[in-house]
Amino acid sequence: MKLTPLDVKSQTFSTRWKGLDPAEVQAFLEVVTNDLEEIATENNTLKDEAKRLRSDLEEHMQREKTLKETMVTAQRLADEIRQNAEERGKLLVAESEVKAEKILDAAHRRAAKISEDISELKRQRMSLESSIRATIQSHLSMLDALREENKDQDELDEKLKFLLRKNG
Repeated sequence: MKLTPLDVKSQTFSTRWKGLDPAEVQAFLEVVTNDLEEIATENNTLKDEAKRLRSDLEEHMQREKTLKETMVTAQRLADEIRQNAEERGKLLVAESEVKAEKILDAAHRRAAKISEDISELKRQRMSLESSIRATIQSHLSMLDALREENKDQDELDEKLKFLLRKNG
């Protein structure tokens, strides 16, 4: 059983012959009662303080738990963001590579078309040169023929002049 200051104060002792001095006992009981009251008050204060500290500790522990959960969530989100960024980067690189391939393919097709056009123009030039040569050759032949004709005509004209001079 726990003693309270009231228990100590209300305690009575039986007296015997040559027993204790009641005033001294009473004075001692008063001192003990006062000390117990102080101890009880201090104990209650300490219990209240301990209760408050436990409450604060629980609150801090809850905050710490929340903070840890927040940090874990933040780390997970950071990892997800990094992973998404890496995937987006890979996707952009792949898209860029596809676009580059398309551009290169178009450039190769264009170069092949230009090469075909150049070959066609060379063929047309050669054909034109041949045609012009043939036309020049034909005109030269005609000139030669006209020259021969003119030569024959000149001879006839000379003969005619000769005959006209003789007869004349």
